[in-house]
Amino acid sequence: MIRSVMNSLISANRRSLRVTCALASVTVLLLALAGCSSSSRTASLQPVSPRATSPQTPVAASVTGPTASSGGTVAPVTTVARTVGSTVTAGGSGSGADGSGLPAVSAAPVAIHQTVRYQDGVTARIVGVRQSRVTAVGPGERTGQPMTTFTVSFRNGSATPLPLERVVVEVTYGPSGDPAAPVYDGSQTDFSSTVAPGGGTATARYSFSIPVEQLAAVTVRVRFDDRHTSAVFSGKATQAA
Repeated sequence: MIRSVMNSLISANRRSLRVTCALASVTVLLLALAGCSSSSRTASLQPVSPRATSPQTPVAASVTGPTASSGGTVAPVTTVARTVGSTVTAGGSGSGADGSGLPAVSAAPVAIHQTVRYQDGVTARIVGVRQSRVTAVGPGERTGQPMTTFTVSFRNGSATPLPLERVVVEVTYGPSGDPAAPVYDGSQTDFSSTVAPGGGTATARYSFSIPVEQLAAVTVRVRFDDRHTSAVFSGKATQAA
């Protein structure tokens, strides 16, 4: 009887131990699974470092390269940038009538008392040269210094008006082409109007201080507009005959 009871207890203890071991194994397995899930979730929440990017390089406006046409062949395509500014652009126009940016109407240099003749009918001439001395005192002037006055005349024989609002007269002298200083004593006049086509005329006077010993080699340049080259006169600065 006692042995039977003891055997029953031993069997019950063994069954209880097996259950306890099984429960422990299940607990360990659940803990392991929970740890993996937590690690995976933590890893997925880690911030991603942004990729380092380099600044973009501007693409040139002038690009040449191939492109596929509708027929499957490769054809070259060229895109050309057009520069816009103070310089002449392709197909644009400059200050000259021919679009080159250079004066379109030219004339050869002449002697001081000859006439500069342009192809469009405009003429320029020095109609008077007078020698005198400075009597009025102004900035940079001295009483008694030599003064040469040139009387310049334009005749507009062209078919268009001739603007003379921007006339510039420059005088040089001697073998080195030294610039002569302009002189103002109140007797000088300037061009300030537009000369009518078909024969209109205009006259003005300009004075410069030229050493007396250099009067035999004088050059007068008259710039008057963008369409014509300068009128150039060279020679001895003496009164016209």
